Amino acid sequence: MSAPALQARTIFAVSVSQGLEHRLGSIESSIDLWGRVPAGWNGLTTPGVDRFMESLEVVCDPSRSEATRQTVLRGREFALRAAALMEEGMESEGLQAVSARSEALLERALAKDESVVDWGLMEIVAWDSSQNESRRPGSDWRPTTRERRLMLELLAGQKVEKLRGPLLAIARRDADPLREAALGHLARWATDFEPDEVVDLFLVKLLGRSSDYRHGPQPMNVILERIDSSDVPLGVRAQEALRSRIAQLLISPDWRNAAIGLRLSAGLDVSNRVPMLLDGLNVWNQRHLSKRPFTSMVRIRGDLVRALRGISDLKHGPQPGPWIDWWVEVRQGKRPMPGTAEFEEERSARRAEPRSSAGFFGLKPTTDRVTFIIDHSGSMDNTWGTTDRTRYEQAIDQMLRFLQGSEPGTEFNVILFDDVPLRSSLGLVEATPENLERARKSLLDRSPGGSTHLRPAIELALGLGPDGLPVPLEEGSDGGSLADTIVVLCDGATAEGARWVEPVLKRALPLYPVVFHTVHLGPSDDGALSALARISGGEFMRVGS
Repeated sequence: MSAPALQARTIFAVSVSQGLEHRLGSIESSIDLWGRVPAGWNGLTTPGVDRFMESLEVVCDPSRSEATRQTVLRGREFALRAAALMEEGMESEGLQAVSARSEALLERALAKDESVVDWGLMEIVAWDSSQNESRRPGSDWRPTTRERRLMLELLAGQKVEKLRGPLLAIARRDADPLREAALGHLARWATDFEPDEVVDLFLVKLLGRSSDYRHGPQPMNVILERIDSSDVPLGVRAQEALRSRIAQLLISPDWRNAAIGLRLSAGLDVSNRVPMLLDGLNVWNQRHLSKRPFTSMVRIRGDLVRALRGISDLKHGPQPGPWIDWWVEVRQGKRPMPGTAEFEEERSARRAEPRSSAGFFGLKPTTDRVTFIIDHSGSMDNTWGTTDRTRYEQAIDQMLRFLQGSEPGTEFNVILFDDVPLRSSLGLVEATPENLERARKSLLDRSPGGSTHLRPAIELALGLGPDGLPVPLEEGSDGGSLADTIVVLCDGATAEGARWVEPVLKRALPLYPVVFHTVHLGPSDDGALSALARISGGEFMRVGS
């Protein structure tokens, strides 16, 4: 369960429990007394919580729907106060006990009276664009945005399937403050419930709407979250609406469009996806053979091959011929269709052959335009394994070996990060023997020291401006001044943690679809490196213990 849903559920439990403890003859007087927080809450005990749970049947009696609604309404009012106190670190035995019992409490409250759920759904949808609040017909109650948001998280946390309609209604309102939250729940609908044709088609159609990349959720992020969070392909109508867009993106001469098309293609079933990947591979292979250079051909060809390998479990290279032959045999029934039981049996019996290309701590990124972001904090001065080298020296050596084994014309730069990031050059430079030797000397002359501030280095590599978006390139640029791949190495927890990764990447990647491959040295980390790889579609590797 998400953190917002868990917090909402817990403070709702406090709301109902506290109202029952101070039973003075009416809900109104109970609420008045209960309002003297936090002193009353700190006095709440575990036995008291147990008594509240036993009394819950009284409040949730189906014949007393109005009492239940009033309890939720008033409880929600003080739940919002409770949220602020909990964020400030208020702890007590009672709060811990309520947290442990809150799941059963809320499930019972919602299960006893379906009309309370329906009322909650009405509260979520209620909104007045002119006043940012709304009056429900026949009532004086005006839910605020915070109250609507809390109710949304309560019902979402309980997996209320009736939420679909209200979520779609909210998501259609560009100015609704709950729109971003609604889109997030719709993107995860296939995971939380089951794939839904209406939801999938709605998310795909968002791509056709104009959007301001500087404000609000980006449609591309929403549909990618749906695709990445579930192994089940999009619905038939959603796939049909998306196919032509993917086909155009995959053959676009701008690598950024092709990279986005590749990620979108994962939402198609195999019979729709493979032909598009083959067409894309054929076009990019022809570009590779032509005299005209296309930016990031290595990255896109490599990504296309990696996608086909993942589907087929074969190890063909970038030449389209063997892939086309395989697919013809699949369509003719001479080979099993990927995803079938017969195919999975063959896959389990066949082990992947090791690749011979150059690697970086086991990673095998396919790219000729790469930025390395390397931890330069004090801990990188520790010894690497049983050798007499430091971790930092080993990282530099692995990087140089990778670049030496890369394709001719590969370009790179390096960002070291400790307290502040330090970039080796403003742009990418060719990985010639002279430049690699110059980089080796310059990097090894800098002894590690300081703390582990990763975020500024990521923002520097992405070229983010003050608004958190990549600085626009000149009109008509094909992104040739940009790295298409960023490799990050770190050996410990970062100063910022991992919570910043998703919001930063979700703003930047629709404009700059770079892929992050990340390496963590050691047994544990704070999740920042794995999040960078997961959200961008890259690989995460842990090395050492």
